[in-house]
Amino acid sequence: MAETYCGKNCSECAEYQNSLCPGCRQGPGSWLGNDCDIAQCARDKGCATCLGCDSQKTCILCAGASVMPERRKQRAAAKEAGQALRRQHKNVGKWLWIYFWMLIPNFIAAFMTNNTIVQALPGLKFPGEILSILVSVAQCVLLFLLAKEEKNYGYAAWIKVAVAVIGIIMLPVPDDFLAGSQLLSALVLIVTMALSTASIYYECEANCIVLTGVKDDALAEKWQKLWKRCWVMVAVLLVGTLVAMMQSVFTAVIGLLAMLVAAIGLIVVCTQRLIYLYKTAALFREP
Repeated sequence: MAETYCGKNCSECAEYQNSLCPGCRQGPGSWLGNDCDIAQCARDKGCATCLGCDSQKTCILCAGASVMPERRKQRAAAKEAGQALRRQHKNVGKWLWIYFWMLIPNFIAAFMTNNTIVQALPGLKFPGEILSILVSVAQCVLLFLLAKEEKNYGYAAWIKVAVAVIGIIMLPVPDDFLAGSQLLSALVLIVTMALSTASIYYECEANCIVLTGVKDDALAEKWQKLWKRCWVMVAVLLVGTLVAMMQSVFTAVIGLLAMLVAAIGLIVVCTQRLIYLYKTAALFREP
């Protein structure tokens, strides 16, 4: 019986002698058999070797048996490179994991300060604002710690500091004063939303950079697409808010519809952000 699933004899195989292939069924490389597509295919079909398979003559895997050792070597090198990058960014998983859980009180604070909720339960607004500031401070600290691994986290942290400062400045401003000054309200909203979106951009870029080459390039690409969707939704929200402020029933309806679409879109983006952040933190926490 052949020593391998592809039918080669390890003792006569140049790839085996040159350590390009560790063997798949017998000898020191038997535990690495799952790394070979041919070996896995043979196991799945219950074949002792490819020679006993009805699809041998038309099988793409069998046709590529000669390059399989080099392919396995490339996979092993990629895996080692990913592990090296994870070791290089050893603290990313720890701080991102805490950052992930900090997003939950952040959403709670946003809920407590939502205008609709405040109208029904006005007593929630002040505690919600305090909670939002405390969460922002904690997030800034975590991002500064992450900045030691990737500088874009630091940029996001400084922007969050600016947002927190604006929140502290606006905290003692009476609601009646803001309600009577639409220009000031719009200005604060635009600046705050623009800064928050810029912070998310740098977070996404940082996550993308530390992920690239680690193990999941697809997840890195998702982070790149996420901030673009976020910017689109924020732009729609700002435009809708400004249009709704115009002295016209028609523009008010159009503005409110745009705000509704943007709000739904932002909920989707925030949900995706949570999922991606969880996956990223979990990936770096792997041994």
